[in-house]
Amino acid sequence: MGPFSLAYEQEPYYLFVALAGSLLFIVQLVLMIVSGAGSEAAGVEADGGAFDGIDVDVDMTGAEAIDANDASHVDSTAAFKLFSIQSIFAFLMGFGWMGLACRIEWGLTGFSSFLASMAFGVFAMLLSAYLSFQLKKLSGSSIYDVRTSVGQIGTVYLKIPAKGMGQGQVEVSVSGSKRILKASSNGGEISSFTTVEVIDIHNDGAVVVRPKV
Repeated sequence: MGPFSLAYEQEPYYLFVALAGSLLFIVQLVLMIVSGAGSEAAGVEADGGAFDGIDVDVDMTGAEAIDANDASHVDSTAAFKLFSIQSIFAFLMGFGWMGLACRIEWGLTGFSSFLASMAFGVFAMLLSAYLSFQLKKLSGSSIYDVRTSVGQIGTVYLKIPAKGMGQGQVEVSVSGSKRILKASSNGGEISSFTTVEVIDIHNDGAVVVRPKV
């Protein structure tokens, strides 16, 4: 009888929690790595207007920007979330596998196994929250000025409605790195994957684009 068969026979609940928690944790982790860093919109304020960018809240006056360490410090409190989806999945994963180890490998009683599983689950949750916090600080440490996107060539990420009908998204170079920004059209509707040029910036944070001829 294999280890999983033995676990299913003796401790099906711990096994279910362990497998479900692990699967959900891995899926959430992959999603966070692929699209989480740099996917949250934040405001960048310049010359009295609020410009929407990505990754970090920064107040900018003229050409002067605040120090990167200050920016990450301002955002650090909001970034640390103990009871996030990721940390809850980490708790379930740690709880399940520790429960199986206590019951099957170490032969502990049900109550002792439950206490050990809870303790290890809380530890896994704290560790996950801390690592997510550090990742948030790392991704939020870059400072950029959305005004540098004017004149840049980008690609429509999300279809942009005609002028006055709403906003889409465009991927364009900002301060030397690719970012996804809100975008509006200066004319007709612009389909996804169309090559566009940034010609202006609205006070609401969206860049104004036109198809690249």
